[in-house]
Amino acid sequence: MLLRIAWRDLLQKPLQYTLTVIVAAAAIGLSLAVILIAASVRQGMVNAALPFDMIVGAKGSPTQLIFNTIFLQDAPVGNISNAIHERLVKDERTAKVIPFAFGDNYGGHRIVGTTGDIFQLRPSLQEKPIFALQEGRLFAEEHEVVVGAVAAGKLRLQIGDSFKASHGLTAALEHSEHDEDYVVVGILEKMNRPYDDGIFTPIESVWEMHGNKNRDVTALMVTPKDYAGLMQMYQEINSGQEAQAAFPGAVMADIFDMLGQSEDILTVVSYLVLAMSLLTIVISLYWSVLNRARENAILRAIGAARRDILQVVVLESALLVLTSLVSGLIFGHLLAYGVAAYLQSVMSLYAPVGFLPQELLILAVVALLGITASLLPAMNAYKTDVAKNLLPQ
Repeated sequence: MLLRIAWRDLLQKPLQYTLTVIVAAAAIGLSLAVILIAASVRQGMVNAALPFDMIVGAKGSPTQLIFNTIFLQDAPVGNISNAIHERLVKDERTAKVIPFAFGDNYGGHRIVGTTGDIFQLRPSLQEKPIFALQEGRLFAEEHEVVVGAVAAGKLRLQIGDSFKASHGLTAALEHSEHDEDYVVVGILEKMNRPYDDGIFTPIESVWEMHGNKNRDVTALMVTPKDYAGLMQMYQEINSGQEAQAAFPGAVMADIFDMLGQSEDILTVVSYLVLAMSLLTIVISLYWSVLNRARENAILRAIGAARRDILQVVVLESALLVLTSLVSGLIFGHLLAYGVAAYLQSVMSLYAPVGFLPQELLILAVVALLGITASLLPAMNAYKTDVAKNLLPQ
């Protein structure tokens, strides 16, 4: 009966309480979205970098080197000589060296000059390669290409199609096209990584397109035989003047530190908004209790106890908080999914959004604070003066 009374009290002022729920749900959703987006971006970047042990490229920004090679974003730092490539291939400490050559695009999707070894990349020795053919075959000759799933879908490429690549890393004008055609021989299955947006061809194709007789490369992915050898090569390369070596994990850690600072600021702001939303609930209930003083006095006169009046107000608060929590949970996840979809479409960063333990903690704290704060208007209703409020108005 008390729950029915509380529900009917809320229905008497639908606009007031609807606005209260909207404000609270928006604040809760923003707080959850900040946590979800940060966690999903971290996970997406970690997943993308897992198959890469060490990246070697021209001297410059290691972050730029990693983003260009692994995420197919940003401009290349520069080229390094083929002599470095050959030296690392012959090094007894290396298990595999995969070269990369960038410089062209088709429809805004990067042409990645490399070798067939790239199709054997895997996150760990126990896992399958991240590349798998959906149809066709892998490239075997120059000017053959294997297209990532997303690139093939956006460009509407099929097996046997041909196209001309353009100079540069973004969509360009027709007069910047190369004369030679690329032919699609394979289309990859979706791997939920930035390479879904890539177009892969033998590195010799890129050298020929650019007249690169020196066979320079943009970057090298180095897989060592053991950790000790990896650290030795890392120190040797960075102590020299020809190239730099970068660990994707270390670069990711630096990026996460920067993201963490922004996340802290957004979290503080979202918590302030959350506190204001709780205050909105309390004020809304307080004014509702004041406006229902005569109704509460009537309930008291017909037999309702003080604790019954207090429980009705607390139940109203619980209903408001519960509705706000559910709505905020849905809004927060929808917002996080929207941001993840945007990142995927803009930079092919696959940020998986899921449920986190922190969400339960935030929801529990909000529920506790909301119901606790409702005790102020509830006590006001508890102290209702029956005789005074029953007098003719």
